[in-house]
Amino acid sequence: MKIEVIAAWPGRTERQLLELPEGASLASVRLHPALIPALQTAWDEAPGLAVYGQRASLSQRLTEGDRIEILRSLKADPKEARRARATAQRAARKAKGEGSSRSV
Repeated sequence: MKIEVIAAWPGRTERQLLELPEGASLASVRLHPALIPALQTAWDEAPGLAVYGQRASLSQRLTEGDRIEILRSLKADPKEARRARATAQRAARKAKGEGSSRSV
């Protein structure tokens, strides 16, 4: 069966198609001799794996056409990043004199 392995970084993506025997598990992907070095390294450093966006365990059986996604750690907490953007936008509006007065 054919599967796809993918890893993404800012500005760069690596993908590879692999041929595996029927009933292969997710763990067998990392052991595949044709897996390119960039994906091997990403796999070894990954906090987790997913199949079509759903977290997966190494024992999960794969099916024809599955897309294995090598996950990476978040650089920032999404809630904190949004709060910081909102604060910066409020400060910018205040500096322009827009303030917080709004017409109803």
